[in-house]
Amino acid sequence: MHIDDTRDRVYVRDLDEELADVESDEEKGLIFLPDIEEYFSRIPQQVLNRRRDSEHEGQELVLYSEPKSLTVDEGHDSVRKAILEARQRARDKAVEEARQQDMNARYGQSDHAEVGETAHGYAAGYVVEQDPDPDAMEVD
Repeated sequence: MHIDDTRDRVYVRDLDEELADVESDEEKGLIFLPDIEEYFSRIPQQVLNRRRDSEHEGQELVLYSEPKSLTVDEGHDSVRKAILEARQRARDKAVEEARQQDMNARYGQSDHAEVGETAHGYAAGYVVEQDPDPDAMEVD
């Protein structure tokens, strides 16, 4: 069979040798990603350089970006907006719970503590009324 010689045609006589050449070329080169330093500068140094010990075992850092719609502009994407708002409410709720736990630890108050006797219209403690879950959905 006759094969035309062109500048794009490559003849491989020894596949193992060709693969070894490709692997050695890959090991030599460095790949620089654009703006990678900007992304890594956001991560605290103690996270990047942490030592392996049992105290911090199993703690991972997950880097991701907010998902974007392929078909709808960001300004008109109501599903994405609802997801972002729900995430923000969850973050706010977690911050409030952490603040409440910190106050309970500092001042010894808990949700189950009895409210003290009222003197001059002021109670010794305070009662926090919890609103129903803002993310709860009503089913018709």
